[in-house]
Amino acid sequence: MNKVVNYRAAIDNAGVMTKLAAIGTVLSAVFALLLLVLGVVKSSFANSDAFAVVVIPYTVAALFGLAATLYGMFAKGAAIENEEKMLLAKRHDNNMLAVDEDARFTQQRTLENYAKYAPYVLSVATAVLSVEIKACFSSSSVLRLAISVFACSNSSLFISCNSSLYKSV
Repeated sequence: MNKVVNYRAAIDNAGVMTKLAAIGTVLSAVFALLLLVLGVVKSSFANSDAFAVVVIPYTVAALFGLAATLYGMFAKGAAIENEEKMLLAKRHDNNMLAVDEDARFTQQRTLENYAKYAPYVLSVATAVLSVEIKACFSSSSVLRLAISVFACSNSSLFISCNSSLYKSV
């Protein structure tokens, strides 16, 4: 079976992937930092549900965008090196060099190691980051929970809280 690979297309695709991932990383990081700054500056915003629901996904999106950017850079380097290997193997005057095990060609090995270990590192980093953010703002979520429990603790308020839920149905 003859395997024909278009290295130029692979290099272009990796470049586009890197650019798009970098843009996504920057935008997610900006939104996450904006939410964190607003959460610290305006305590009423930190007590809102939008803050609790949005800050962790934007932070995780920034982390995964960074991982995709790194993968695109490694994939582009590996495609360039594979193209160089192919061109070097076509030259008949340079038969003494073993192209497959040349010390100059390390990007493919780097890409394989990254693809092998990155999911484990990303899953641990995501879990640690999520727990850390939750721990930083747990006081505001406890305060929000206490306010909602206190507001619905009276029997009259409890009935009005429950009846307002059923009126919308």
